[in-house]
Amino acid sequence: MIRVDKSAVFLILLGLFAVIQAGRMKVGSFSQPGPGLFPLLSGILLSTLSLISLIRSNVKSFRKPPERMQGTNLLKVLCVLGAVLFFRFLLPLLGYLFASFVLLVVLIKIVGDRKWPQTILWAAVFSGASYILFSRWLMVQFPQGLFPF
Repeated sequence: MIRVDKSAVFLILLGLFAVIQAGRMKVGSFSQPGPGLFPLLSGILLSTLSLISLIRSNVKSFRKPPERMQGTNLLKVLCVLGAVLFFRFLLPLLGYLFASFVLLVVLIKIVGDRKWPQTILWAAVFSGASYILFSRWLMVQFPQGLFPF
């Protein structure tokens, strides 16, 4: 029996809608992109990945029974939600760099279950890299917080 994944069908149709709407705008080229290039590429990618998901859901070797939410998974989800909400309140106080470091430490420790040195290293690398990318290179203004850098 063929199983129809309704979410995959919806996303395929949404991607096709984006492709059609992007075709009405000037697409341009990769060297001189028009306003329709990004929606066109996004629609193609969304439709393609959704089609792959739809096909995989009907192949027996990929089909597996749905998993029930277990107590430890639910606890992790709630901890991640709490960490993100805590980040929202820490951001104006500590600034982006330190608030993102604290968030990543908590997330890596909860979800990744890594040792402390590895957790601190990865949190420092990714929070520092994202700060340099967005603040220095893309010139995005972040809340400075207590520390003026």
